[in-house]
Amino acid sequence: MLSQMLRREPCVLHRVSVAKKLIDKEKCMKKYAHLGLSGLLFAVLGVLMVSPNAQALSTVVVASNQTDGNILMTYALSSGGTLTPRYSFPTGGIGTGGGLGNQSGIAANNNWLLVVNAGSDDISLFRTQSRGELSFRDKASSNGVRPVSVDIHNRLVYVLNVGDENSPSNITGFTIEGNGQLQMIPGSTTPVSADLTGAAQVAFSPNGQNLAVTEKATNTIVTFSVDAATGLLSNTVVNTSNGQTPFGFQWADNNTLIVSEAFGGTDSAVSEYDIENDGSLTSISPSVDAGDERAACWIALVPRTRLVLTTNTATGSISSYERANNGGLTLLDSQAALTGMGPIDLAVDHNGRAGAVLNAGDDSIQSFTISRSTGALVIKNTIAGIPDGSNGMVIVRR
Repeated sequence: MLSQMLRREPCVLHRVSVAKKLIDKEKCMKKYAHLGLSGLLFAVLGVLMVSPNAQALSTVVVASNQTDGNILMTYALSSGGTLTPRYSFPTGGIGTGGGLGNQSGIAANNNWLLVVNAGSDDISLFRTQSRGELSFRDKASSNGVRPVSVDIHNRLVYVLNVGDENSPSNITGFTIEGNGQLQMIPGSTTPVSADLTGAAQVAFSPNGQNLAVTEKATNTIVTFSVDAATGLLSNTVVNTSNGQTPFGFQWADNNTLIVSEAFGGTDSAVSEYDIENDGSLTSISPSVDAGDERAACWIALVPRTRLVLTTNTATGSISSYERANNGGLTLLDSQAALTGMGPIDLAVDHNGRAGAVLNAGDDSIQSFTISRSTGALVIKNTIAGIPDGSNGMVIVRR
């Protein structure tokens, strides 16, 4: 399965609440039949496995990306890095059942969470609530084909559509109105560098003034300026990536971009850039290599530290890097943690003490703790049997 995934990509509710009593089997089967078998099993597992005494720091949210209905699956992440299944929430859209070659299929801030439905070409919006619960608010067309990445800044949203032979790649903007209505911004649909670019991620800078898109097929990083009043984009700049197959990225601050490089699945590296006033990128650290690791995928920054983590999909590991005070990256540990097969999605909690990784090769999720002083990672537990093709992960505050 992993070899097939790597050939495709270099990296590859109605609320179901936790009940305090036993669920009547027949009523449950009828009521939640629309979730499909895997969704139903996950809901029941959440009922049986969640501990009322668990002290969760955060909630991990993963999208099932199933063709019979995309489902958001949530897990409590304890202070010791333990994962416990909790709730499931249908998105109202459908997935593809396979790899999306992306980062950030889910995005969230303190109030809202968005998820792409790559099989039905739309995005769904949820309101984040206490104790890891989500409340569905709206669904809207992505105004393109195969949305794979989404990001949010305050109430401004942009989604990245990969496209196909009949519909070119683009990004489209939305605002979140009132209590959760998605409103597409007229004139916001913007092309990237070419019609089909293998685009992987879209994300705002922390201040919302810039937007960036990585393109795997063209080895470019495209940047845009964002108008704060209208949400429209301007000043498109196409920047050549330091290394091949630029994939996931994170903004380290308003002016600094850290990007993983998958090298078509044959190597792993990370680059750091400064963005100039004209939107061009200046390299600070060009392609810092991760030794024998391959297919660098998702990037995560560890809050309150200078640690940078990236998954290596082809070699089943997480690499760690350190950022210097004045910029620049140094490899700390090429195998800071050994994961399950085909690690793709990676997320770290807001305290920088724990995180989670989604393994596409063996359909599992693993949690880990982080030493903020040494950067050491320790795998804590593994939850197997998540839906095949699951894609997208974010950690929200509980």
